[in-house]
Amino acid sequence: MTDAAAAKYHGLWTYARMEEEKYHEVLGKQGMPWAISKLLQQFTAQREFVGEADGRFLFRSKMLTGSWNELHPDTPTTFSVLGYTVDTLVTWEDGGKLLVSTMKTTASDGYFTSGWEAVTRITHAITADGELAVTTIAPEGEYVMWMTRETQADGKR
Repeated sequence: MTDAAAAKYHGLWTYARMEEEKYHEVLGKQGMPWAISKLLQQFTAQREFVGEADGRFLFRSKMLTGSWNELHPDTPTTFSVLGYTVDTLVTWEDGGKLLVSTMKTTASDGYFTSGWEAVTRITHAITADGELAVTTIAPEGEYVMWMTRETQADGKR
């Protein structure tokens, strides 16, 4: 992975829109009540990509609780949120064009549902229009969310 390829991701990205029908369909198949999936949709998803002083690439993802999880490519990371345990590995694919997080979520005592385990793959790719396309691929189906890069106070992106 080159620094130039990673640099195109740098910045704070915020939810713009998503495939709502597919989103609700996937969550419904996962056993999530429609009202809860609608409530979850009110959460403003964000991703932040940073080049650290030591040269490593840092991928930050805002969680439902408002805190951020921090991930480095090729470094397995485990975190917990709302009673779910999430084992995550972030990797670069397609020559650095695609940032992929693979997550095994275990809900032994989850806040919304419990007693299951699932593997989800989430891809992040910059589109020709400069948006970040985040595709969630779960056993029950997939959906896309698009994010836009936050503009800095000086007007630069």
